[in-house]
Amino acid sequence: MTATLAKLAGCPEIVVFTPSNADGKVSPAVLAALHLLGIEEVYRVGGAQAIGALAFGTTTIAPVDKIFGPGNAYVCEAKRQVFGFVGVDSLPGPSEVMVIADETAKPSFVAADLLAQAEHGTGREKVCLVSTSGAVIASVLTEMRTQLQLLGRAEKTLRVLEQGFLALEAKSLQQAIDIANYVASIKKSTGYPVALSVQNTKKPG
Repeated sequence: MTATLAKLAGCPEIVVFTPSNADGKVSPAVLAALHLLGIEEVYRVGGAQAIGALAFGTTTIAPVDKIFGPGNAYVCEAKRQVFGFVGVDSLPGPSEVMVIADETAKPSFVAADLLAQAEHGTGREKVCLVSTSGAVIASVLTEMRTQLQLLGRAEKTLRVLEQGFLALEAKSLQQAIDIANYVASIKKSTGYPVALSVQNTKKPG
């Protein structure tokens, strides 16, 4: 997820940690993506233990300067504890995402974006779809049910969707933008409203 950004930033050395499945295997898609990016140092480790290894090193793993990437609540706490020994990207809370989709949106893409956030699976994620088309909402929901069957974390993802998913039909694209800005303002932890950067809604070209 962050290896591409590190490449663009010119980072001279990139180390990737990724967890395995129950059989001890890493996703072939992840390995293929790492190969295409030219990543040569990959460790089959995940979770809080990966953060500890990255921060302090082990007998086989050298410590790094900075740690970037997503994780669950345990990973976030591990980052908090090693901060100061090593740089970290952030200490984020549960994921919250809102997708605005008009009638031109591709339902499979929208569904994939929504599920990518719900898949974190802590149970506290909030996933929202705002669309100007009821037909698009219906298609996205159908696509989400289809894609959900392909996820390795389907059970946890479904629990998130049952507790924290909302789909809204807006009368216009401007109303969808107003909804997004309103949600952003009440979610801002510092207490003051901040409008989302969605002022330019014109289609390219």
